[in-house]
Amino acid sequence: MVLFDIGGGSSELVWLDRSPPSGRGPPLPRIKAWASLPVGVVTLAERHGGHLVTREIYAAMIAEVATFVDGFVAEHGGLKGDHVHLLGTSGTVTTIAGVHLELRRYEPPPRRRLLDDRR
Repeated sequence: MVLFDIGGGSSELVWLDRSPPSGRGPPLPRIKAWASLPVGVVTLAERHGGHLVTREIYAAMIAEVATFVDGFVAEHGGLKGDHVHLLGTSGTVTTIAGVHLELRRYEPPPRRRLLDDRR
């Protein structure tokens, strides 16, 4: 699994693998590799002109990010296997999901109270 967090100034990648089964519950994830990439939403916008994003500018943004992601994959022996799960976290990922789902407004789910949160 690859966990990613797209920020304003940087983006983080964490490659997770399952540890060997311990006999008690499901195997826990373990970090195989991680990297902080020097590209985020704001840094990309600033480097590529900001407001008006043409197809060419968008392609240049993708190419820039791809060099960092390709480097991460190459450095750590590739992401082998038939399936790689992506798990995104951050406001950017939430926004992308909202656009994909054509939401007019994002309504966060109600917070669930934990037992220790009842003070």
